[in-house]
Amino acid sequence: MTKRFLATAAFALLSSAAAPHATDIGATFETSCPFGDCAAGISLSHLGEFVIPTGHVENGVEFGGISGLDFDAATGHYIAISDDRSEKGPSRFYELAVDVDGDGLKGVAVVKQVTLKDKNGEPLARRTVDPESIRLGRECPRRRQ
Repeated sequence: MTKRFLATAAFALLSSAAAPHATDIGATFETSCPFGDCAAGISLSHLGEFVIPTGHVENGVEFGGISGLDFDAATGHYIAISDDRSEKGPSRFYELAVDVDGDGLKGVAVVKQVTLKDKNGEPLARRTVDPESIRLGRECPRRRQ
């Protein structure tokens, strides 16, 4: 599935498996027992939407096809992976600055575009990868051998 915009759901504060419907900015959804942990205090908030138009180009490559999104607390930015299979440009992910406050979502700016590379440091070959999600993990210290 190719998306040419960052949709409402991409920038909602989602902490539950519940799928909210579109509603007024600032509305909050609460779920009584998310993930089977009834002691958890989970809510969903709709922040609005910001559309990056079809044809928008970043570093010579059309932006789009965003499949996964994660928040980097260390930078305050989001990372978003493009599911382009190296057909419009190299497989890549983006670092995004999201302008949001109590009144809702104001804008999204691309901070950086990062090319996914193979073990030889070369961009992944056309149609050899189909990225669908991206998650930040903690760094693990290298093992001494």
